[in-house]
Amino acid sequence: MKLGLSLATLSMALWTLPLIRAVSFFLMARADFQETRSINSANDLRFSEALLGSYSISLLCCLALAVPISRRPRFRNLATFAPCIYAGGVTILRKPESEIVLFPTMSPWLPVAISLSSAAIGMIVYFGALQKTNGPRPIGT
Repeated sequence: MKLGLSLATLSMALWTLPLIRAVSFFLMARADFQETRSINSANDLRFSEALLGSYSISLLCCLALAVPISRRPRFRNLATFAPCIYAGGVTILRKPESEIVLFPTMSPWLPVAISLSSAAIGMIVYFGALQKTNGPRPIGT
């Protein structure tokens, strides 16, 4: 249980900085769009909305993956959590929460793709190991 709680705390701490930056970028883009109504500010506003959704989904994937790890702390379960940490680290280092000049520094949905695939693989590994330890199920149940 302690391992799952520490991984949940790690993911919360890791995604707090990008979420704070995304919220401030959204507020700045919204104010800029209300003031100028230009195409560039509309693009920034849509990009900031995508970042907020992406970061929220990534955080939820990390937290959802921490639950099965707390029940069965095995190395293979921990290895499936590593891409979630990687996605948060890449997001912190690349800082995509800035005005778009020509192209964004990173796709807003990259962290979600990494986190969702990590969560899906983690759940497959967890439930596969769970099926293996419980033995084959009788037919019809």
